Amino acid sequence: MQNRCAAFLCAIILIPSACASRQTSYQARHEELARTQTGSELFIGLLALDQEYPNSLALKVDLGAHLLAAGELEKARVYLEAGERLAVRTRVNRLGGGTKNRQLAALLYADLAELSWRTKQYREAADYSSVSLSLDPEDPSGALFTRAKARAVLRENGESLADFAKGWESRRSTMVPEDYRAYGSLLSSEGRNGEALATLAAYQARFPYEQGIGLAESLLYERTGLIEESVLAAFKELEYQRCAGSTTEARMLAGLGDLARKLEDPAFNPGRRGKRLAASLCRYVKGDWPGALAELSTIASVSAEPFGRYLLLSAQLEAGKATSGDFQSYLSLEPSLRGLASYYHHLWRGLKACRGPEAVSAAVDIVEKCILLAPRTGIAAEARRELGRIRGLSPADGEKLLLGAELEQIARAVKSGADLALLEPVLALLTTPDNAYQAAGTRMLEALKADARVMAFLEERRKDSAGRLKERLAFLLSE
Repeated sequence: MQNRCAAFLCAIILIPSACASRQTSYQARHEELARTQTGSELFIGLLALDQEYPNSLALKVDLGAHLLAAGELEKARVYLEAGERLAVRTRVNRLGGGTKNRQLAALLYADLAELSWRTKQYREAADYSSVSLSLDPEDPSGALFTRAKARAVLRENGESLADFAKGWESRRSTMVPEDYRAYGSLLSSEGRNGEALATLAAYQARFPYEQGIGLAESLLYERTGLIEESVLAAFKELEYQRCAGSTTEARMLAGLGDLARKLEDPAFNPGRRGKRLAASLCRYVKGDWPGALAELSTIASVSAEPFGRYLLLSAQLEAGKATSGDFQSYLSLEPSLRGLASYYHHLWRGLKACRGPEAVSAAVDIVEKCILLAPRTGIAAEARRELGRIRGLSPADGEKLLLGAELEQIARAVKSGADLALLEPVLALLTTPDNAYQAAGTRMLEALKADARVMAFLEERRKDSAGRLKERLAFLLSE
């Protein structure tokens, strides 16, 4: 879950000291750390500096923010509460202080609010947020949204909605996924279904799709009597599940069958709407692209909804009937569908159907996105075979290809002590003819062999292997 905390090293603001030269030295060293160090090295440097300058509020804020971002909540509490004591003692938390000091104190109280929110101290979260906002109304750390969420949990719905509405208008770019979810849920509970739907739509334009969004949209549409829109939203959830490998075409068809029976119920669907849409979606799942296209194009609600336009245009692409304008329209949908593997799957298949195989060869990144978004599905297997074709490999060798991001993920896991069986797909990659993916796999193993555990594993696999793998391992281990 993504959370908000004040930016690490957000400010280098000094608490006045008795010795000007000491203050100047501290400031120079703090700025040097911020400029030259990152990650754990930066944190260690700040810890050392904090030992020398225990009365620096800026250091307490930086250290607390770092630990908060890392999820080390109790350790963050030590520094943030120490910072609060400093702020009270030096009166930095008062409105009469200088602007920079007030901004620093505002960041401190915003982090205390976030800490309280994460530890379910909702009243304290709301109160700390209010202090932060009073010190710096510009609110760069998003205390307004922390207060809005806390007030919602406290059932102060009116105040929460006012905070969310203000932030939605003036600070929407600072919202994190949790803010969108909380605001949408509150709007839904208040019966403001249209606004809740707008919130979910805005969320999808900024962040990757999250499981359950389609179902939430489906319920909201159902409440407003928009049955076909509700069906489309429910199908969107199924489509994402299919690309995640958590459902199958058979289950999707079974679910659509259950839905068709539900649509026959006059108590649920007095207008008897959506039956033709459910039937067309069955055709879509089965890959009957001409049939799906013919039916979807006659249903007005389909072209009115972004996901509906995706279904309609992808069927056109697959059927080989897409024009240049259709391709442009399809590409315009990418911002809200960039996490859906089938979006890219239909795009490269459509390029091949409409413009020939060579059109896909110029768009390798599209094929690679299919793999990265759905690595354990049939979509990825087909995409790997396509990459193999583009590189002049056989389908069997194409299925062994691994992308750079996949290799990096395996390497990180191995370095963290994971089972070395994770390296087996990399060894399979080494059996393919010379290609860029195989070369990347070799470089990855070269870097890992410095680990004695990995070296022993590779030596053992060399003894058991034959052919191209044995030759490549022998060369790799001889270097």
